[in-house]
Amino acid sequence: MYASATFYDDAPNQIGSMACIECYETVFRVVKLNWGAEDDYERNKEGEVELNWTIQGEALERLKKICNNAQSPEAVVNYLKERFSSHGRMAHHELLQWLEKKEIPYHFLEY
Repeated sequence: MYASATFYDDAPNQIGSMACIECYETVFRVVKLNWGAEDDYERNKEGEVELNWTIQGEALERLKKICNNAQSPEAVVNYLKERFSSHGRMAHHELLQWLEKKEIPYHFLEY
């Protein structure tokens, strides 16, 4: 099973960003993609930078519990989308702060 939700997406713009969450049975991710800005080209010659925050294993089980004991990827995504989408462009940031407050560890990767 797989579920995802987008917090915001500037897709038609030459400069912008997108943030979403996605959940599988064994992994949860917060994904942010930036493109077209000068600092994006400084970080990647293609002008696209992807940032991923990944939760797996015991941390994912703890996340499911605090998402109203979510039993499926869809339930996790629905809970978090409802809780954080009102923050608009700061939704992913607010979600990450909440994870830290709840002591849910994640692995960060940028490329």
